[in-house]
Amino acid sequence: MWGRWARSGELEVLHPGVAALASSPRSLESSIRAAVLACPNGATASLRSAAYLHGCWPAELGQPPVEVTVGRGGPRILEGVIVHRPRDHQAIVPVRRFGIATTDPIRTLGDLGQVVYSGWTVDRFTWTHATTQMPWLLETIRSRLIERGWSAT
Repeated sequence: MWGRWARSGELEVLHPGVAALASSPRSLESSIRAAVLACPNGATASLRSAAYLHGCWPAELGQPPVEVTVGRGGPRILEGVIVHRPRDHQAIVPVRRFGIATTDPIRTLGDLGQVVYSGWTVDRFTWTHATTQMPWLLETIRSRLIERGWSAT
């Protein structure tokens, strides 16, 4: 069924099992959504894509790549997408941003520790963007630290 529409130009196949009307506008959000939908077993937008969806991606770094975290059995390769396969499957409880399953802000910041930029560290990211764009985040982190017996001053 899709084949006929794709050949006629009415439908654009974005990933296996995911298509969009050829006339629909493309955006970073639609690319992230398509990648998440193409992955089975509870995939989520993650790392830089999640930071973008949470509204705290630094504009000076440009558009982030499309990144998803997949569970067991998810694809290893998806064209135009960085696929992450975490060793720990703890705390990957998605939240919805723009209708897209996304890692929660705290997991997102933790995952960003995997990615280091020249002159841009996760600490700088955390304090300059997360605190201004998501002021509740510091209180959430502080309360989770206290719950675990850490000093959160």
